[in-house]
Amino acid sequence: MAKLGSLCFYLGIMALAAGVSQLAAKRNKKWLLLIPIAVLSLVAGLRASTVGTDTQNVLATMEYCYRHHFWDHSKEWLFYFLCEYLMKFWYNTSFVLTVFAVLNYVLIFARLWDFRETIHMGTSVALFLLFYFGTSMNIVRQSMALAMVFYATRFLERKKYLRFFICVAIASLIHVSAFFAAVIPILYIFAEKQFTVRKLFAVLMYLFSFIVASVYLLRFYGGYLHGEGVDIGLMTPVCMTILFVTYLPHLVTQYRLRGFVEEETGQQSRQEASIHLLFLLSFLGYLIECVGFVFTWAGRAGMYMRFFEIVYYGAVFKSGMYDRLFKIALFLALLLLGGYSLWMYSRVIPYAMIF
Repeated sequence: MAKLGSLCFYLGIMALAAGVSQLAAKRNKKWLLLIPIAVLSLVAGLRASTVGTDTQNVLATMEYCYRHHFWDHSKEWLFYFLCEYLMKFWYNTSFVLTVFAVLNYVLIFARLWDFRETIHMGTSVALFLLFYFGTSMNIVRQSMALAMVFYATRFLERKKYLRFFICVAIASLIHVSAFFAAVIPILYIFAEKQFTVRKLFAVLMYLFSFIVASVYLLRFYGGYLHGEGVDIGLMTPVCMTILFVTYLPHLVTQYRLRGFVEEETGQQSRQEASIHLLFLLSFLGYLIECVGFVFTWAGRAGMYMRFFEIVYYGAVFKSGMYDRLFKIALFLALLLLGGYSLWMYSRVIPYAMIF
């Protein structure tokens, strides 16, 4: 498939997935999300080995795992465990890629569904397709870890911190960079309306422990997290600028979306997005990514927080604070930026299937 045809193919999938997802949210029909999940999983799972930066290495890993045991790997062994037993279940690399894709997109769409009352679902899905769908085919292991962490943040909003850390630990066994997502709970604590000295002390102690553990982790993994492979260029400051401009009205008026409240019946209302918190997560992710100019591992670490920008922009488009003209201009800017990124840097163009 030619490059221009591939771009149109991806944009067509984006329109389909965004439209169906918005319809699902509007009619409160969660099962409709199975349609975009199935389409995206088949596109990712049936891709040729030439599509995606790391696809050939992943396919080679699957072949290796089929002939060896996962315990031969002391690091990130859960990924090798999955490769080994999925390949033994069915000796077909496209089947394994499809299973990984289903896992990714089920977790991501399930988490987005949690925000359906406070975001424009179609916008968030469209931005996911523009900025991260290609990434999920480029860096397979980290994309799996990212999806697990993204889904696990629902536990933070329910104050079930242990479950979140268990999920982060499991994700770290797929890709070690997931460990850096352990900093996310701090932002949730700071976003609370009441912040005591005891909480501040706990946060400082947690940060100290996190830094010590990070130093040990970087030494244990040697040069892996110091290696090349993370491109930090003009895209990062441009995305940060757009993010900050959209947040200015909230910064000026101190406006924030309704969070977790108790209804008059005494039952807890369902989870809602906070523009304030989503901005902090997204902006901090980009700040960490900027450190990638010096330490390349930071580009990988920042992705776990930067990913929340798809939810943030969905909340922006749902908010009544912005007029229609602003939203149209913002969407066109993001579409242009995402299309340029997909065309120039995604490495999933041209697209081709295995047959």
